[in-house]
Amino acid sequence: MGERQERKQGVTWEGRLMSLRVRILAILCLVVVLYAVLDYSIQRFVIFPSFTALEREEAQKDLERSVEALQREIYHLSLLCNDWAAWDDTYAFVQDRNPAYIESNLVLSSFTDNNLNLIYIVDTQGQVVWGEIRDLETEETIQVQEFPSQAFPPSHPLLQHRDVESAINGVLLTEKGPMLVASRPIVTSDEDQNASTRGVSG
Repeated sequence: MGERQERKQGVTWEGRLMSLRVRILAILCLVVVLYAVLDYSIQRFVIFPSFTALEREEAQKDLERSVEALQREIYHLSLLCNDWAAWDDTYAFVQDRNPAYIESNLVLSSFTDNNLNLIYIVDTQGQVVWGEIRDLETEETIQVQEFPSQAFPPSHPLLQHRDVESAINGVLLTEKGPMLVASRPIVTSDEDQNASTRGVSG
């Protein structure tokens, strides 16, 4: 009788011990699950949004820097275009087509030294007085549909000048890709408001 009771007590203690182990294991599993959920929640709702916001901020800064650099390029291109357009020699060339002007000013170095792909001089009727487009890598002349070799249509965006001080600058989408462009009315060096323009330089 006593032996049975001792065995029964032993089984009871073993059962309690197993039950305690199961509970501890269950608690540990619950802790692991809760930790995983908490870790995911922190990453999902705290860390990831912070990284996303930081990435967006950096992307915005990169975009702003790119736009500023592009605007600087266009600004300097416009100044260079004005140097050519508001020049007595260019003004006279539109009228007399003097070959000496071409030999002195419209040579390969005019493109390469100024990092230009395109130089066009157009009269007030849209007729091309002189124009070339060059690939600076090969130094060969190329054709671009948006810049005809003979005449520009009246609706061409680079011909829409309102007065002698007008400037048309920006990015023109062409068959070869986006192109930075600048266009100025061809006037005398003093940019006389009463003087007639003789076309467009771009």
